Amino acid sequence: MMLKKVFCFFGFLLYALPLQAQTDSIYLSSVNEILGLPLRNKAGVDIVSASKKSERLFEAPLAASVITREEIVASGATSVIEALRLVPGVMVRETNNGNYSVHIRGLDYVPAYAALIDANVTQTTSLVMIDYRPVYNHLNGGIFWDLLPIDIQDLERIEVVRGPASTLYGANAVSGVIHFITRKKSSYKDLDVNLSSQTGTMNTLLLNTIIGYRLSPKLNFQLSSNYQNRERENLYFDDLTNDYVPLDSLLPDAQLRETTSPNPGISLQKYGLNAYLNYQPSSKISFDLSAGLANNVAHRVSGGGRIPMEYNQSRNAYVTLNSTVHRLKTYASYWWGRDGTFSLLAPYNYRVLDATTEYDFQPIKNLTLTPSAAVRFVDYKEDLSTGKDQLLEDNATSFTYAGGVKLDYKLAKKWRIIGGIRAEKFKFPNQIYLNYQAILAYKPTEKHFFRLLYGRANTGSFLYNNKVNISVTPPIAAPPGFDGFKVTNQGVPDVEPITQDMIELGYRGKLNNRVL
Repeated sequence: MMLKKVFCFFGFLLYALPLQAQTDSIYLSSVNEILGLPLRNKAGVDIVSASKKSERLFEAPLAASVITREEIVASGATSVIEALRLVPGVMVRETNNGNYSVHIRGLDYVPAYAALIDANVTQTTSLVMIDYRPVYNHLNGGIFWDLLPIDIQDLERIEVVRGPASTLYGANAVSGVIHFITRKKSSYKDLDVNLSSQTGTMNTLLLNTIIGYRLSPKLNFQLSSNYQNRERENLYFDDLTNDYVPLDSLLPDAQLRETTSPNPGISLQKYGLNAYLNYQPSSKISFDLSAGLANNVAHRVSGGGRIPMEYNQSRNAYVTLNSTVHRLKTYASYWWGRDGTFSLLAPYNYRVLDATTEYDFQPIKNLTLTPSAAVRFVDYKEDLSTGKDQLLEDNATSFTYAGGVKLDYKLAKKWRIIGGIRAEKFKFPNQIYLNYQAILAYKPTEKHFFRLLYGRANTGSFLYNNKVNISVTPPIAAPPGFDGFKVTNQGVPDVEPITQDMIELGYRGKLNNRVL
């Protein structure tokens, strides 16, 4: 209730007060102005996600893209997921108002039980991070995008790596990495306040607030909030009639409709709160502490099935601490929450702990070696007090231990060799899997860059694949000629993860000083 009052208060400010907001908009009045816009030179843009160190995008050893805050604002994107449409090689499909399916290079994997969870927004081969914090569904793989606590106002830039990157970031970075990097420093010496609101069709309302304060030259604080209300047409696609029909045609039982879809007109209702604290006493020492929460109701149904059960209610919270002390870097995060549908399956509570530490040292000139160690703890516990069906055979807990080393060697000014290997030990299956990468980069001139890559990447251990044990009768009308049907799924503890091997030859060139 308090959070609702906070958002109502900010909404009143947005509509009642004549605030002069600072915006980064581009106003276009004609096609000629569009054609006359200057091209942005990205050769000098930096990226950190391609090798875990800051370097020019033009010299990144992997296929990568950076979308800056200015580009995001100018695009008119209304959510962080919409902004991904600016990235080459990333496919973004809006499955419902505010709900999306995102895939890198078209490589996706739909689990066998996707009809029970969500075939449209679940993908298992891309890793999504917020300031190095993985946001990943370890129950069945992939990510539910409506669970992200951040919004447009929080972003400094988006970095996307296309291709295997599990050597750097661990399991699940198979087809690539999407890294959301947030704003952490106030652009003003004292108080920086930005408020924004947008309205649109389908009763869409978007509210964003961000407040930054520079406590001292070394200490910055930032607080942000976001709210979205998006509605949908109250129709569902019936694959038997190949047409859109009202909900009562799929669920004739009125009591069942009220239980499974209490408000079918809602597509997405969510709010998020985020707080950031940055302390940088020197150029070689920094600490970034962030915390936040999100709460949402998402109606993820988009069509192609007769099970309108994807009306989800979720909440989650997180704490992240990233530090750099000279050559030692540490990334630690704790994420917990609750997720569940309004029918069939019992909701579940989850906890995820991720911790990684790495150290850079130079045994000889131009050679940097980076050993690293990581641990991940995952715990999912179903709430059977609801009386709904149990998905897993028991409470699911998983540990992953990892260790590796990365090599970065510069040969004169034109050649660069990058390599690495990372071993990961899963609980299910009880084996060690290797991720590795070898890259040869060649830059003959300032306008040409070549790279040759060979790499292997694996997905992680998904609790559903290993621990599922369920047999349910979906609450829907049986197709003509059938009395009914039952869905049964049984997990396999030793199921192998997905592995991708890739060889890639890449080239970047500058056509002129304005075009990369």
